[in-house]
Amino acid sequence: LGKPIIAADVSGVNEMIIDGENGILYTNDMPKKAAEAILKFRDDVDYANDLAKRAKADYFRKFSKEIHIKNAKQVFSQITN
Repeated sequence: LGKPIIAADVSGVNEMIIDGENGILYTNDMPKKAAEAILKFRDDVDYANDLAKRAKADYFRKFSKEIHIKNAKQVFSQITN
């Protein structure tokens, strides 16, 4: 959606979000980091927009519907051969 991301580093989130590159990750023991990220996004719109653009580009490069279909075809091809 082209929005800056602040997310808890749980489950597989860190497969999609790389802290400081395409979003901000925080852990439950570091809630202050989430609050600081909100303030940074508010105070530095260019930074927030840069992370958002990278997140969107990374999503389409790694997780788009087309990528999932391509990966599924590869798996099915390996299974049937």
